[in-house]
Amino acid sequence: MTDHFQESLTFFLPQVALIILAAPLAAKAAVRLGQPKAVGWIAAGVLLGPSLFGKITPGLFGILFRPAEVGLTSPEVGEKLLTEILIHSEWGLILLLFQMGAQFNFSHLWPKRSGDSAPLFKRSLAISLVGIAAPFTLACLFARPLHNLVGANVPYGPFVLFLGISMSITALPILAHIMEELGIHRTRIGTATITSGSSDDAAAWIFLAAITNVVMANFNIWVFAPKLFLLFGVYFPAMIFVIRPLLRRWLVGALLRNKGKLSLEDLGLLLGCVLLSGWITHLLGIFAIFGAFLMGAMVSGTGRVRRELNRHLGLVTSLFLPVFFTSTGLRTDIGGLNNVNGYLLLAAVLVIAVGGKFACAFAAWAGKGGFSIRESLCIGTMMNCRALMELVALNIGRELGVVPPTLFTALVLMALITTAMTKPLLVWLAPGTELEPYLCKNAALPKAVPVQA
Repeated sequence: MTDHFQESLTFFLPQVALIILAAPLAAKAAVRLGQPKAVGWIAAGVLLGPSLFGKITPGLFGILFRPAEVGLTSPEVGEKLLTEILIHSEWGLILLLFQMGAQFNFSHLWPKRSGDSAPLFKRSLAISLVGIAAPFTLACLFARPLHNLVGANVPYGPFVLFLGISMSITALPILAHIMEELGIHRTRIGTATITSGSSDDAAAWIFLAAITNVVMANFNIWVFAPKLFLLFGVYFPAMIFVIRPLLRRWLVGALLRNKGKLSLEDLGLLLGCVLLSGWITHLLGIFAIFGAFLMGAMVSGTGRVRRELNRHLGLVTSLFLPVFFTSTGLRTDIGGLNNVNGYLLLAAVLVIAVGGKFACAFAAWAGKGGFSIRESLCIGTMMNCRALMELVALNIGRELGVVPPTLFTALVLMALITTAMTKPLLVWLAPGTELEPYLCKNAALPKAVPVQA
Protein backbone atom coordinates (compact mmCIF):
# COMPACT_ATOMS: atom_id res chain seq x y z
CA MET A 1 0.00 0.00 0.00
CA THR A 2 2.87 2.33 0.83
CA ASP A 3 4.50 1.60 -2.54
CA HIS A 4 1.23 2.37 -4.33
CA PHE A 5 0.86 5.60 -2.37
CA GLN A 6 4.38 6.79 -3.22
CA GLU A 7 3.93 5.79 -6.86
CA SER A 8 0.62 7.62 -7.20
CA LEU A 9 2.14 10.68 -5.50
CA THR A 10 4.83 10.74 -8.21
CA PHE A 11 2.15 11.43 -10.82
CA PHE A 12 -0.44 13.23 -8.67
CA LEU A 13 1.77 16.19 -7.74
CA PRO A 14 2.74 17.21 -11.32
CA GLN A 15 -0.88 16.76 -12.46
CA VAL A 16 -2.23 19.13 -9.80
CA ALA A 17 0.72 21.51 -10.25
CA LEU A 18 0.04 21.79 -13.99
CA ILE A 19 -3.66 22.40 -13.37
CA ILE A 20 -3.00 25.04 -10.70
CA LEU A 21 -0.44 26.79 -12.93
CA ALA A 22 -2.66 26.74 -16.01
CA ALA A 23 -5.92 27.75 -14.29
CA PRO A 24 -4.97 31.33 -13.25
CA LEU A 25 -3.38 32.04 -16.63
CA ALA A 26 -6.55 30.90 -18.39
CA ALA A 27 -8.67 32.89 -15.90
CA LYS A 28 -6.69 36.07 -16.63
CA ALA A 29 -7.09 35.51 -20.37
CA ALA A 30 -10.85 35.03 -19.92
CA VAL A 31 -11.16 38.23 -17.86
CA ARG A 32 -9.27 40.19 -20.54
CA LEU A 33 -11.78 38.90 -23.07
CA GLY A 34 -14.64 40.09 -20.85
CA GLN A 35 -15.54 36.62 -19.55
CA PRO A 36 -15.86 35.18 -16.02
CA LYS A 37 -12.91 33.26 -14.57
CA ALA A 38 -14.92 30.03 -14.71
CA VAL A 39 -14.91 30.19 -18.52
CA GLY A 40 -11.10 30.28 -18.44
CA TRP A 41 -10.92 27.40 -15.97
CA ILE A 42 -13.17 25.16 -18.08
CA ALA A 43 -11.31 26.14 -21.25
CA ALA A 44 -7.98 25.33 -19.56
CA GLY A 45 -9.20 21.82 -18.79
CA VAL A 46 -10.45 21.31 -22.34
CA LEU A 47 -7.10 22.52 -23.76
CA LEU A 48 -5.08 20.36 -21.35
CA GLY A 49 -7.27 17.33 -22.01
CA PRO A 50 -7.54 14.88 -24.90
CA SER A 51 -9.18 17.54 -27.09
CA LEU A 52 -5.93 19.49 -27.74
CA PHE A 53 -2.92 18.57 -25.58
CA GLY A 54 -3.69 14.87 -26.02
CA LYS A 55 -3.88 15.32 -29.79
CA ILE A 56 -0.72 17.44 -30.19
CA THR A 57 1.55 15.48 -27.85
CA PRO A 58 -0.17 12.17 -27.02
CA GLY A 59 3.00 10.74 -25.46
CA LEU A 60 3.50 13.60 -23.00
CA PHE A 61 -0.25 13.73 -22.30
CA GLY A 62 -0.20 10.02 -21.47
CA ILE A 63 2.80 10.42 -19.15
CA LEU A 64 1.16 13.30 -17.26
CA PHE A 65 -2.51 12.33 -17.17
CA ARG A 66 -2.83 8.68 -18.27
CA PRO A 67 0.28 6.95 -16.86
CA ALA A 68 -1.47 3.59 -16.52
CA GLU A 69 -2.48 3.61 -20.20
CA VAL A 70 1.13 4.09 -21.38
CA GLY A 71 2.49 1.43 -19.04
CA LEU A 72 4.24 3.72 -16.55
CA THR A 73 2.23 2.43 -13.63
CA SER A 74 -0.23 -0.29 -12.72
CA PRO A 75 -3.99 -0.03 -13.35
CA GLU A 76 -4.50 0.04 -9.55
CA VAL A 77 -2.33 3.14 -9.21
CA GLY A 78 -4.01 4.71 -12.25
CA GLU A 79 -7.40 4.23 -10.60
CA LYS A 80 -6.02 5.65 -7.34
CA LEU A 81 -4.76 8.73 -9.20
CA LEU A 82 -8.21 9.37 -10.68
CA THR A 83 -9.79 8.97 -7.25
CA GLU A 84 -7.32 11.42 -5.67
CA ILE A 85 -8.00 14.07 -8.34
CA LEU A 86 -11.76 13.64 -7.88
CA ILE A 87 -11.46 13.90 -4.07
CA HIS A 88 -9.29 17.01 -4.41
CA SER A 89 -11.85 18.66 -6.70
CA GLU A 90 -14.70 17.47 -4.45
CA TRP A 91 -13.16 19.37 -1.51
CA GLY A 92 -13.31 22.56 -3.54
CA LEU A 93 -16.88 21.85 -4.61
CA ILE A 94 -18.06 21.17 -1.05
CA LEU A 95 -16.48 24.37 0.27
CA LEU A 96 -17.73 26.40 -2.69
CA LEU A 97 -21.29 25.19 -2.30
CA PHE A 98 -21.12 25.96 1.40
CA GLN A 99 -20.11 29.51 0.44
CA MET A 100 -22.87 29.64 -2.17
CA GLY A 101 -25.44 28.64 0.44
CA ALA A 102 -24.08 31.24 2.88
CA GLN A 103 -24.36 33.96 0.22
CA PHE A 104 -27.78 32.90 -1.05
CA ASN A 105 -30.19 35.81 -0.64
CA PHE A 106 -33.51 34.26 0.39
CA SER A 107 -35.16 37.69 0.52
CA HIS A 108 -35.48 37.47 -3.27
CA LEU A 109 -37.85 34.51 -2.88
CA TRP A 110 -40.67 36.57 -1.37
CA PRO A 111 -41.93 40.13 -2.05
CA LYS A 112 -41.68 43.16 0.20
CA ARG A 113 -44.75 45.28 0.61
CA SER A 114 -43.52 48.46 -1.00
CA GLY A 115 -44.11 50.23 -4.29
CA ASP A 116 -43.84 48.12 -7.42
CA SER A 117 -42.07 45.21 -5.74
CA ALA A 118 -45.10 42.86 -5.62
CA PRO A 119 -45.90 43.09 -9.38
CA LEU A 120 -42.20 42.70 -10.14
CA PHE A 121 -42.03 39.67 -7.87
CA LYS A 122 -45.02 38.03 -9.61
CA ARG A 123 -43.42 38.71 -12.99
CA SER A 124 -40.18 37.18 -11.71
CA LEU A 125 -41.97 34.04 -10.53
CA ALA A 126 -43.54 33.67 -13.98
CA ILE A 127 -40.10 34.03 -15.58
CA SER A 128 -38.67 31.43 -13.20
CA LEU A 129 -41.51 28.97 -13.85
CA VAL A 130 -41.10 29.26 -17.61
CA GLY A 131 -37.31 29.07 -17.21
CA ILE A 132 -37.67 25.62 -15.67
CA ALA A 133 -40.72 24.25 -17.50
CA ALA A 134 -39.82 25.24 -21.07
CA PRO A 135 -36.30 23.72 -21.30
CA PHE A 136 -37.36 20.63 -19.29
CA THR A 137 -40.32 20.07 -21.63
CA LEU A 138 -38.17 20.56 -24.74
CA ALA A 139 -35.61 18.11 -23.35
CA CYS A 140 -38.33 15.50 -22.77
CA LEU A 141 -39.74 15.99 -26.27
CA PHE A 142 -36.34 15.49 -27.91
CA ALA A 143 -35.01 12.90 -25.45
CA ARG A 144 -35.71 9.86 -27.64
CA PRO A 145 -33.80 11.08 -30.73
CA LEU A 146 -30.98 12.37 -28.51
CA HIS A 147 -30.82 8.99 -26.74
CA ASN A 148 -30.50 7.33 -30.16
CA LEU A 149 -27.78 9.81 -31.22
CA VAL A 150 -25.76 9.06 -28.09
CA GLY A 151 -26.01 5.35 -28.83
CA ALA A 152 -24.89 4.36 -25.34
CA ASN A 153 -26.36 1.66 -23.14
CA VAL A 154 -27.92 4.14 -20.72
CA PRO A 155 -31.37 3.59 -19.13
CA TYR A 156 -33.88 5.86 -20.81
CA GLY A 157 -35.68 7.07 -17.65
CA PRO A 158 -32.60 8.43 -15.82
CA PHE A 159 -31.33 9.81 -19.14
CA VAL A 160 -34.50 11.89 -19.60
CA LEU A 161 -34.48 13.19 -16.02
CA PHE A 162 -30.84 14.33 -16.07
CA LEU A 163 -31.17 15.77 -19.58
CA GLY A 164 -34.18 17.78 -18.44
CA ILE A 165 -32.58 19.12 -15.26
CA SER A 166 -29.33 19.99 -17.08
CA MET A 167 -31.30 22.08 -19.58
CA SER A 168 -33.31 23.85 -16.84
CA ILE A 169 -30.40 25.13 -14.75
CA THR A 170 -29.40 28.79 -14.35
CA ALA A 171 -26.00 29.37 -12.71
CA LEU A 172 -26.93 32.11 -10.24
CA PRO A 173 -23.45 32.52 -8.63
CA ILE A 174 -21.70 33.19 -11.96
CA LEU A 175 -24.64 35.27 -13.19
CA ALA A 176 -24.68 37.36 -10.01
CA HIS A 177 -20.92 37.92 -10.37
CA ILE A 178 -21.37 39.11 -13.97
CA MET A 179 -24.23 41.42 -13.00
CA GLU A 180 -22.34 42.94 -10.06
CA GLU A 181 -19.28 43.44 -12.25
CA LEU A 182 -21.42 45.33 -14.78
CA GLY A 183 -23.26 47.25 -12.03
CA ILE A 184 -26.73 46.17 -13.23
CA HIS A 185 -27.78 43.99 -10.28
CA ARG A 186 -29.97 46.69 -8.69
CA THR A 187 -31.79 47.80 -11.84
CA ARG A 188 -35.36 46.67 -12.47
CA ILE A 189 -34.13 44.15 -15.06
CA GLY A 190 -31.39 42.97 -12.72
CA THR A 191 -33.76 42.61 -9.77
CA ALA A 192 -36.23 40.56 -11.83
CA THR A 193 -33.44 38.32 -13.12
CA ILE A 194 -31.88 37.73 -9.69
CA THR A 195 -35.29 36.92 -8.21
CA SER A 196 -36.08 34.56 -11.10
CA GLY A 197 -32.64 33.00 -10.96
CA SER A 198 -32.90 32.50 -7.19
CA SER A 199 -36.22 30.67 -7.54
CA ASP A 200 -34.81 28.69 -10.48
CA ASP A 201 -31.68 27.78 -8.51
CA ALA A 202 -33.64 26.71 -5.41
CA ALA A 203 -35.99 24.56 -7.50
CA ALA A 204 -33.07 23.07 -9.43
CA TRP A 205 -31.34 22.00 -6.21
CA ILE A 206 -34.52 20.37 -4.92
CA PHE A 207 -35.20 18.59 -8.23
CA LEU A 208 -31.57 17.51 -8.59
CA ALA A 209 -31.53 16.12 -5.04
CA ALA A 210 -34.80 14.24 -5.61
CA ILE A 211 -33.75 12.91 -9.05
CA THR A 212 -30.36 11.80 -7.69
CA ASN A 213 -32.07 9.92 -4.87
CA VAL A 214 -34.51 8.21 -7.25
CA VAL A 215 -31.79 7.20 -9.74
CA MET A 216 -29.43 5.93 -7.03
CA ALA A 217 -32.31 3.78 -5.72
CA ASN A 218 -32.78 2.41 -9.26
CA PHE A 219 -36.37 3.74 -9.30
CA ASN A 220 -37.32 1.38 -6.46
CA ILE A 221 -40.03 3.28 -4.57
CA TRP A 222 -39.46 1.23 -1.39
CA VAL A 223 -35.85 2.42 -1.37
CA PHE A 224 -36.09 6.07 -2.41
CA ALA A 225 -39.43 7.02 -0.78
CA PRO A 226 -38.23 6.59 2.85
CA LYS A 227 -34.99 8.43 2.09
CA LEU A 228 -36.86 11.29 0.42
CA PHE A 229 -39.19 11.49 3.43
CA LEU A 230 -36.23 11.60 5.84
CA LEU A 231 -34.52 14.22 3.64
CA PHE A 232 -37.43 16.60 3.00
CA GLY A 233 -39.70 15.70 5.90
CA VAL A 234 -37.18 15.38 8.72
CA TYR A 235 -33.70 16.65 7.90
CA PHE A 236 -34.63 19.85 6.06
CA PRO A 237 -37.17 20.98 8.73
CA ALA A 238 -34.70 20.11 11.51
CA MET A 239 -32.01 22.20 9.79
CA ILE A 240 -34.37 25.17 9.32
CA PHE A 241 -36.15 25.20 12.68
CA VAL A 242 -33.51 23.77 15.03
CA ILE A 243 -29.99 23.97 13.59
CA ARG A 244 -30.37 27.40 11.94
CA PRO A 245 -31.27 29.38 15.11
CA LEU A 246 -28.62 27.53 17.13
CA LEU A 247 -25.96 28.20 14.50
CA ARG A 248 -26.83 31.87 14.16
CA ARG A 249 -26.79 32.36 17.94
CA TRP A 250 -23.42 30.65 18.23
CA LEU A 251 -21.90 32.58 15.29
CA VAL A 252 -23.09 35.94 16.62
CA GLY A 253 -21.54 35.12 20.00
CA ALA A 254 -18.30 33.98 18.33
CA LEU A 255 -18.08 37.25 16.42
CA LEU A 256 -18.73 39.31 19.55
CA ARG A 257 -16.03 37.45 21.48
CA ASN A 258 -13.45 38.05 18.76
CA LYS A 259 -14.27 41.69 17.88
CA GLY A 260 -16.13 40.87 14.66
CA LYS A 261 -13.66 38.21 13.54
CA LEU A 262 -14.24 34.48 13.14
CA SER A 263 -11.41 32.61 14.84
CA LEU A 264 -9.74 29.60 13.22
CA GLU A 265 -11.14 27.40 16.01
CA ASP A 266 -14.70 28.58 15.30
CA LEU A 267 -14.13 28.16 11.57
CA GLY A 268 -12.95 24.60 12.21
CA LEU A 269 -16.11 23.81 14.17
CA LEU A 270 -18.25 25.30 11.40
CA LEU A 271 -16.48 23.29 8.69
CA GLY A 272 -16.92 20.18 10.82
CA CYS A 273 -20.68 20.86 10.76
CA VAL A 274 -20.50 21.28 6.98
CA LEU A 275 -18.86 17.88 6.55
CA LEU A 276 -21.32 16.29 8.97
CA SER A 277 -24.24 17.71 6.99
CA GLY A 278 -22.67 16.41 3.78
CA TRP A 279 -22.25 12.97 5.36
CA ILE A 280 -25.92 12.88 6.38
CA THR A 281 -27.20 13.82 2.90
CA HIS A 282 -24.83 11.19 1.48
CA LEU A 283 -26.41 8.57 3.75
CA LEU A 284 -29.87 9.77 2.67
CA GLY A 285 -29.10 8.91 -0.93
CA ILE A 286 -27.79 12.14 -2.44
CA PHE A 287 -24.35 13.68 -2.78
CA ALA A 288 -22.47 15.43 0.02
CA ILE A 289 -22.51 18.75 -1.84
CA PHE A 290 -26.24 19.13 -1.13
CA GLY A 291 -25.57 18.94 2.60
CA ALA A 292 -22.80 21.53 2.25
CA PHE A 293 -25.12 23.92 0.39
CA LEU A 294 -27.86 23.43 2.97
CA MET A 295 -25.48 24.14 5.85
CA GLY A 296 -24.38 27.33 4.09
CA ALA A 297 -28.02 28.34 3.65
CA MET A 298 -28.50 27.97 7.40
CA VAL A 299 -25.93 30.72 8.10
CA SER A 300 -27.06 33.02 5.26
CA GLY A 301 -28.43 36.45 6.02
CA THR A 302 -25.57 37.42 8.33
CA GLY A 303 -23.33 39.85 6.47
CA ARG A 304 -20.41 39.63 8.91
CA VAL A 305 -20.38 35.83 8.70
CA ARG A 306 -20.34 35.98 4.89
CA ARG A 307 -17.42 38.39 4.92
CA GLU A 308 -15.47 36.23 7.36
CA LEU A 309 -16.13 33.09 5.31
CA ASN A 310 -14.94 34.84 2.17
CA ARG A 311 -11.81 35.95 4.00
CA HIS A 312 -10.99 32.52 5.38
CA LEU A 313 -12.03 30.38 2.43
CA GLY A 314 -10.14 32.25 -0.28
CA LEU A 315 -8.19 29.05 -0.80
CA VAL A 316 -11.27 27.62 -2.51
CA THR A 317 -10.99 29.92 -5.51
CA SER A 318 -7.21 29.77 -5.71
CA LEU A 319 -6.62 26.04 -5.28
CA PHE A 320 -9.52 23.61 -5.03
CA LEU A 321 -12.11 25.23 -7.31
CA PRO A 322 -9.88 25.52 -10.42
CA VAL A 323 -9.12 21.81 -10.01
CA PHE A 324 -12.85 21.03 -10.19
CA PHE A 325 -13.43 23.13 -13.30
CA THR A 326 -10.23 22.02 -15.00
CA SER A 327 -10.70 18.33 -14.18
CA THR A 328 -14.16 18.57 -15.75
CA GLY A 329 -12.54 19.96 -18.90
CA LEU A 330 -9.91 17.20 -18.78
CA ARG A 331 -12.67 14.62 -19.05
CA THR A 332 -14.14 16.40 -22.07
CA ASP A 333 -13.02 15.00 -25.43
CA ILE A 334 -14.24 17.24 -28.23
CA GLY A 335 -12.84 14.69 -30.68
CA GLY A 336 -15.62 12.36 -29.56
CA LEU A 337 -18.08 14.63 -31.36
CA ASN A 338 -16.10 14.56 -34.61
CA ASN A 339 -18.82 12.92 -36.71
CA VAL A 340 -22.27 13.73 -38.02
CA ASN A 341 -24.03 12.34 -34.94
CA GLY A 342 -21.73 14.34 -32.67
CA TYR A 343 -22.39 17.59 -34.49
CA LEU A 344 -26.14 16.91 -34.49
CA LEU A 345 -26.01 16.16 -30.75
CA LEU A 346 -24.18 19.41 -29.94
CA ALA A 347 -26.51 21.45 -32.19
CA ALA A 348 -29.61 19.87 -30.64
CA VAL A 349 -28.33 20.45 -27.09
CA LEU A 350 -27.61 24.11 -27.86
CA VAL A 351 -31.01 24.68 -29.52
CA ILE A 352 -32.93 23.06 -26.65
CA ALA A 353 -30.88 24.80 -23.94
CA VAL A 354 -30.87 28.28 -25.47
CA GLY A 355 -34.40 28.08 -26.87
CA GLY A 356 -35.81 26.84 -23.58
CA LYS A 357 -34.22 29.61 -21.55
CA PHE A 358 -35.09 32.34 -24.02
CA ALA A 359 -38.73 31.39 -23.47
CA CYS A 360 -38.20 33.44 -20.29
CA ALA A 361 -38.18 36.50 -22.54
CA PHE A 362 -41.80 35.81 -23.49
CA ALA A 363 -42.77 35.49 -19.82
CA ALA A 364 -41.04 38.82 -19.12
CA TRP A 365 -42.73 40.57 -22.06
CA ALA A 366 -46.27 39.17 -22.16
CA GLY A 367 -49.19 40.79 -20.37
CA LYS A 368 -49.82 44.11 -18.69
CA GLY A 369 -46.80 45.77 -17.15
CA GLY A 370 -44.33 43.55 -18.96
CA PHE A 371 -40.81 44.51 -20.01
CA SER A 372 -40.05 45.77 -23.51
CA ILE A 373 -38.90 43.27 -26.13
CA ARG A 374 -35.23 44.21 -25.80
CA GLU A 375 -35.43 44.21 -21.98
CA SER A 376 -37.11 40.81 -22.06
CA LEU A 377 -34.36 39.47 -24.33
CA CYS A 378 -31.80 40.79 -21.82
CA ILE A 379 -33.53 38.76 -19.09
CA GLY A 380 -33.58 35.69 -21.35
CA THR A 381 -29.87 36.15 -22.02
CA MET A 382 -29.00 36.25 -18.34
CA MET A 383 -31.23 33.29 -17.46
CA ASN A 384 -29.39 31.33 -20.17
CA CYS A 385 -26.09 31.54 -18.21
CA ARG A 386 -25.22 28.10 -16.79
CA ALA A 387 -21.55 27.49 -15.87
CA LEU A 388 -21.06 26.09 -12.34
CA MET A 389 -24.50 24.61 -11.60
CA GLU A 390 -24.50 22.88 -14.98
CA LEU A 391 -21.12 21.28 -14.31
CA VAL A 392 -22.25 20.11 -10.87
CA ALA A 393 -25.28 18.36 -12.39
CA LEU A 394 -23.20 16.89 -15.23
CA ASN A 395 -20.60 15.44 -12.90
CA ILE A 396 -23.34 13.90 -10.76
CA GLY A 397 -24.94 12.39 -13.86
CA ARG A 398 -21.59 11.08 -15.09
CA GLU A 399 -20.80 9.48 -11.73
CA LEU A 400 -24.21 7.81 -11.73
CA GLY A 401 -23.57 6.49 -15.25
CA VAL A 402 -26.61 8.17 -16.83
CA VAL A 403 -24.71 10.86 -18.77
CA PRO A 404 -22.55 9.07 -21.37
CA PRO A 405 -19.21 10.61 -22.52
CA THR A 406 -20.51 12.08 -25.79
CA LEU A 407 -23.45 13.79 -24.09
CA PHE A 408 -21.16 14.90 -21.26
CA THR A 409 -18.89 16.61 -23.81
CA ALA A 410 -21.82 18.25 -25.60
CA LEU A 411 -23.28 19.55 -22.34
CA VAL A 412 -19.91 20.87 -21.07
CA LEU A 413 -19.51 22.77 -24.35
CA MET A 414 -23.08 24.03 -23.98
CA ALA A 415 -22.29 25.32 -20.48
CA LEU A 416 -19.15 27.02 -21.79
CA ILE A 417 -20.92 28.61 -24.78
CA THR A 418 -24.02 29.81 -22.88
CA THR A 419 -21.81 31.38 -20.19
CA ALA A 420 -19.45 33.00 -22.70
CA MET A 421 -22.30 34.49 -24.75
CA THR A 422 -23.94 36.25 -21.78
CA LYS A 423 -21.92 39.48 -21.58
CA PRO A 424 -21.46 40.10 -25.34
CA LEU A 425 -25.16 39.51 -26.02
CA LEU A 426 -26.14 41.79 -23.13
CA VAL A 427 -23.98 44.60 -24.53
CA TRP A 428 -25.57 44.13 -27.96
CA LEU A 429 -29.13 44.21 -26.55
CA ALA A 430 -28.58 47.07 -24.07
CA PRO A 431 -29.27 50.13 -26.33
CA GLY A 432 -32.75 51.49 -25.64
CA THR A 433 -33.04 49.74 -22.28
CA GLU A 434 -32.25 50.81 -18.71
CA LEU A 435 -29.01 48.83 -19.03
CA GLU A 436 -27.66 51.18 -21.70
CA PRO A 437 -25.82 53.59 -19.34
CA TYR A 438 -24.09 50.63 -17.68
CA LEU A 439 -23.05 48.70 -20.79
CA CYS A 440 -22.66 51.23 -23.59
CA LYS A 441 -19.64 53.52 -23.30
CA ASN A 442 -21.15 56.47 -25.19
CA ALA A 443 -24.58 56.33 -23.59
CA ALA A 444 -25.95 59.64 -22.38
CA LEU A 445 -28.96 58.32 -20.50
CA PRO A 446 -29.17 58.78 -16.73
CA LYS A 447 -28.62 55.71 -14.56
CA ALA A 448 -31.71 53.70 -13.70
CA VAL A 449 -33.25 54.08 -10.28
CA PRO A 450 -32.59 50.98 -8.16
CA VAL A 451 -35.61 48.83 -7.43
CA GLN A 452 -35.84 46.59 -4.37
CA ALA A 453 -37.24 43.08 -4.76
